[in-house]
Formats: sequence, C-alpha cells, structure tokens
Amino acid sequence: MVSIIRSVLLVAFAAFALAVPQPRLDSEALEHYENMHGFLSNRYPAADQGTVALSTRREYYSHLLSSHTNGETEAKVFSQTSPNGPVHVSYGARSRTAYVTTKIPHDSNLGRTWGLGVPSIADNGERRYRDLYAFWKVDKRGSPKLLRLDTWLAGGLTPQVMSWDAVRHLLRG
Repeated sequence: MVSIIRSVLLVAFAAFALAVPQPRLDSEALEHYENMHGFLSNRYPAADQGTVALSTRREYYSHLLSSHTNGETEAKVFSQTSPNGPVHVSYGARSRTAYVTTKIPHDSNLGRTWGLGVPSIADNGERRYRDLYAFWKVDKRGSPKLLRLDTWLAGGLTPQVMSWDAVRHLLRG
C-alpha cells in the first residue's frame, strides 16, 4: 500500500515538475493579448456569439508544450504555410514589436497530431471541436516568440490577413 502511494506521489510530482510555464507578458504584450481576445470573440456568427464568451477560451500552452517539446517549432512551421499565417496582427506603440495571432484548426494535420480532433460532448449531445490560436511576439529582427496557446470553440471566421513577410516588412518601416 505504501509503495502504491509513493508511486502515485512520484507520478503527480513528475507531472507537475515537467509542466512548461507560459512566458510572462509585459504590460504591452498583455494589452495586445487582451485585444486579441476581443477580436476573436467577434469572429463568430451572430447566432453563436452568446455561446462564445471568454469563458470558452482555455489556456493550452503548459499542457501542450509539456508533451510536445518541439511544439513551438511545429507551430511556427505550420504558420508559415498559406492559409495558416497571421489572422490578427497589431503593432506595439512603444516598441518596434508586432503581436501576431495564428490559427491551428482542429481538423488540420497539426491539430489532429496535437489531439484537437477529439471533440467534447455538450450537455445536449452536440460535438464541440476546438481550434488552437497561437499568440506570438515578433521583434524588430522579425523573429517570432510564442507567448500563448489558447483553444477556442471551432467556427471562428479567421482567415489569414497577411503573410509573415508583410509583418516583418512593416516592422522595418
């Protein structure tokens, strides 16, 4: 019995110790991250907007990157292919920084690899899929750094709005 308890505690501690913490957001990044939430919540059809509140957003960074150690690279490579590029872009007022959001659909190869192809079942029996949105900070050299991964209910109308090259070009002024 004692060995079972020790095993359970060891597994629980190992899972906690391996969790990857989200990067800390400075005030500028936090402002752009919160603005991105407003943008995404308005990208759903009017009939669904009551359902798609911020409470449907789930932080996924620690969960995903704990099990997919090369997840940031996979997300970056995926976002470089059309039509998976930036769906929302904003630029910092106090710095030469861009904040970019990209989408990883649940039915994409990467989405299925990361387990997004498995729906949750609502109380009414409806299958609800979730898409993943990656929030990046791009410095003046054009190098993106993954800051957040959030899942939202699938169905948001978020087409690619520009290429990564255009984001970098606008940073250089």
